[in-house]
Amino acid sequence: IYYIFVPYLNFAFHCSSGYTELSLGDQVHLIECCWMELLLLNCAFRSMEHGGRRLVIAPDLVLER
Repeated sequence: IYYIFVPYLNFAFHCSSGYTELSLGDQVHLIECCWMELLLLNCAFRSMEHGGRRLVIAPDLVLER
């Protein structure tokens, strides 16, 4: 299950210089506290190109309106 979080960790490392300055324990705690929000934002980003007509949960799971 940890492979799911690898893209989010890579995002955090490359997007925020402050994230890498945190201790490892704080980095893990931050990801643990906001994983649901990150997954929701990822779903919203994947769904943007469909103009509100589809919700793209995963590449093979698309919900029609």
